[in-house]
Amino acid sequence: MIKRIVPAGLILAVACGGGGGDATGPTPVSPDISTMNVGEVRVLSPADITNGIDLPDVPEARDYVIIVGNTSPQHDVVATYVVKADLSAGGSFGISAAPELSAQSSALITQVPLALTPQEAIENRVRGFERSGLSLRTTSGLLRSPRFSVRSSAQVAAAAIPQVGSTFDVNVPHADAGNLCINYSPTRAVVASVSNRAILAVDTLDGPPLSLFTQQQMDSITQEFDAITYPTDAAYFNNPTDIDNNQRVIMLFTGEVNKLTPRNQSSFVGGFFFAGDFFPRTQPSG
Repeated sequence: MIKRIVPAGLILAVACGGGGGDATGPTPVSPDISTMNVGEVRVLSPADITNGIDLPDVPEARDYVIIVGNTSPQHDVVATYVVKADLSAGGSFGISAAPELSAQSSALITQVPLALTPQEAIENRVRGFERSGLSLRTTSGLLRSPRFSVRSSAQVAAAAIPQVGSTFDVNVPHADAGNLCINYSPTRAVVASVSNRAILAVDTLDGPPLSLFTQQQMDSITQEFDAITYPTDAAYFNNPTDIDNNQRVIMLFTGEVNKLTPRNQSSFVGGFFFAGDFFPRTQPSG
């Protein structure tokens, strides 16, 4: 977030390496973002902003959100970016960045950002633990870059697609706790519906699935996932990591999630994803 307090001059955005691809583009894009209309999206490459992003003087205060992204078509390609402001005489800027982009983020990585809803609070806690508590080690030391991808998961034997009524053990992390790897509830789940892209399971501690939902309701959830959720997510974020190679995402319905919302709240926690599910049960030695 770059907040403009009073009229000022120039914002410089410099991308340093790792972007990949041809950054020139067929036609230049105007660096003057003050001419953009509400709802307009403009993608600026380094060639478009060789002299920075131009913010002409205006009489009223304005807020601008500038997102710097890595457009490399290759997965797991790390890029480094520098964003800085060149202030004109008499101007004033208030500049704030997301915590993960801050130079001080490594010292503040375990702190929980401000949350306005119970769902945001849980998301912040889970993501905070993922950043500070999850790492892989090999005999040569800590892995500094991501190693979970579609390419690496292809080396794992495909898991059998479960049948409705089959059961499996599962650990439900206590998302409101500190260490999610040691604070969890062990339980058993029963498969209630299977589609082309989803496996819907229900916690057996909550009772038989058909005592909670009708079969039609459970099938409609997996069908909606196939038709809407999966293609939408894949279009924006690429295909999910499929470590068991069965082409399906497991969705667990459990009362443990309901316990995350205190009584008489205006909003509630609907669920969460935990990246620790992609890690081995024990840390490799070394």
